[in-house]
Amino acid sequence: MASDELIKLPSYWTREAVRRVLAVLEKNIVCDVAVVGAGLTGLSVAFHLKSQFPTLDVRVFEAGMIGSGASGRSGGIIVDHPDLFGSRMDSRYLRDFLQANLINCDLEMRSDHPHQFLLNPWKLTVGISSLCRHIGV
Repeated sequence: MASDELIKLPSYWTREAVRRVLAVLEKNIVCDVAVVGAGLTGLSVAFHLKSQFPTLDVRVFEAGMIGSGASGRSGGIIVDHPDLFGSRMDSRYLRDFLQANLINCDLEMRSDHPHQFLLNPWKLTVGISSLCRHIGV
């Protein structure tokens, strides 16, 4: 199998996902911010921009399925370790964000490793996508 065919295979997380057909861009549009990629980073940027600046016209563009790139292929491990700069703050922010926005992504602490959390990155991506739609992205 050629390497360019590998990306087309469903990931562990998305193998049973419902594939929503996205609208095809058929004309040029004008917006304040164009985010390319509907993975965790792109959707998070879009959500936080629109949350902080509600009058911005923020659009997200995705060539494939939401979360079908690196976000959908992530191992879903969050490290919360005192020796890694920022990891405690980042994991605390993520847990607070999930709770505040009622996103269920199967977050759980690993029983065999006290500084790691597991989550389903596909469910996280879908949750942030729903938040974006809710606020008009």
